[in-house]
This record gives sequence, structure tokens and C-alpha cells, in this order.
Amino acid sequence: MKRSLVFLCLVFGLVWQSGACQGASNSSNVSLSYQTDYAWLELTRSLPIKLTLFKVEDNAAQVEVGTIDIATNATDVQGDISQQSETESLHSLDIHFDHHQSGTGVDLDKLKIHLEITSFKNTSKWELSSMNLEFQGKRTSNCSSSCDLNSSNDIIVAPKPGYTSNPADKICTKGYTICAAKTLAWTCYDQTLQPRVLNETQYVFGISMFGMRLQPFYGVNDTVQRFGYRWDCDPLISVALWQGLLVSLFLIMVTIWGFSFLNSAKTPARFDNPKDKSISVPQTE
Repeated sequence: MKRSLVFLCLVFGLVWQSGACQGASNSSNVSLSYQTDYAWLELTRSLPIKLTLFKVEDNAAQVEVGTIDIATNATDVQGDISQQSETESLHSLDIHFDHHQSGTGVDLDKLKIHLEITSFKNTSKWELSSMNLEFQGKRTSNCSSSCDLNSSNDIIVAPKPGYTSNPADKICTKGYTICAAKTLAWTCYDQTLQPRVLNETQYVFGISMFGMRLQPFYGVNDTVQRFGYRWDCDPLISVALWQGLLVSLFLIMVTIWGFSFLNSAKTPARFDNPKDKSISVPQTE
């Protein structure tokens, strides 16, 4: 009996290990990783990055004039870490694309994506503090003069830090701040970020990253570098779902309150008897 149990345990262990290895290989096939000793960024291999070119009008309105898919491997990935203060560290990640790539209305010869991640020791959290795009290329549609694109623009990484402007109310959710606990990885299936428009900027790029997973590391201080548990950008219970639950709870309470009133209504206890004196209710003016 004991030998049978030992044999079953060995078989189960081998099956689990082979499944884990197969899952790891499948994950590497469908994901594209940009890794340094100080930060990791992982995206889907089929379509990792999509750039949208906007023309900035005089009234600061943005008009989409082109798109381009960055689906090739990066030519270089660099990273660094610097100590900003006793409680803050700045992780940088530079991803270079030096291949010529064609899109709709725009071609690019060079692209550099620069990310800066700030980690806080006092709160054991980290957040994406800035992102910048440097690009060289040209516009290919509706272009008669000044078609070259050789500039850079910042990306709005935190449209709103939280529900209020108080730093203590900062939340790690899509549409707010890209952040997570120290040992967790930020994940988002469709992370779309808009460009920051400056007065002297005429053409700017927005960026969409698919299957995004991001986490900073600390170089030699990390004994094992691997992604931690996921902190997904979409909340488990969205605001719309909370609203539906609260409204439904309110309606249920009103219904129960109404039925309790109906249940407390009592029927008459006395009725007219033809043999007895009839019940009369005196009426006075």
C-alpha cells in the first residue's frame, strides 16, 4: 500500500512538473519581455505596442492622423537605478527600436520608449512616474511639406492620481495611477495612454500596450528576479457594479419594508350578529 502511494505521488509530481514547464514555454511564446536588472516590461508578442499620431490644432484639440504597430523586437534595452532620497528610488527602462516600420499615415525609423518608476520604501509601493517617446520618421498621408517627424513627447501616465487630489487617496486602478505593492506586478490587457500636449508641439504620439505587465527590481539586491503576483488594472468590483448593487439593495429594503407594513395590518375582530343589538357608531357634527 505504501509503495503504491509513493508511486502515485511520483507520477503526480512528474505530471505537474511537465505541465508547469509546458505552461512556461507557452507563456514565453505568447509574451515579449523587455528585461533589465532594475525593471521588467512584458507585452503580448502578436501586437505589443500601437502608436497613434495626433495633430495638435490651435485650440489644443487632438486630431488623429495616423497609426503604426510596433511588432518587432527591440534592438536594445537598457536600465538603471538611482537613489532619489532615503525613502525613494528611481528605476529607468529604455527600449530602443531602430528598425524601419511602416504604418497608416506614418513611418518610423527610430523609436525610444523611456519609462521611469519610483519605488517608495516607507509605503512599500511603486508607481510609474513618467514616460517619454523619442521618434524619427515621417508622415506619409496628406503631406506636401514638412513631413519629417523628429521630436519627442511626454505621456500622461496618471490622468488622475485618485478620487481626490489628496496624495493619501491615490489608487492603483486603470484611469488613475499605474502602481502596485512592492512585490506585485501591474497587469493590464489594454493600457492606453494619451500624450501630453505642449504649446510648441505640433505632432504627438499616444501609446497603447497590450498584455502589459510591469514591475521594478533592485538589481543585485534581488536574489530571484521574477514577476510577482498580479495587480490587475481593472478592479474586481467596478464602480458601475457597486452602483447596481447599492440600488438593488435599496429597492429590496423598500420592498421588505412595504411587506412588513402589509403584514402588520389586522382584520376586524368584531362582526354584526343578527340576534344581538346592531353595532351603531354615533355621528356628531
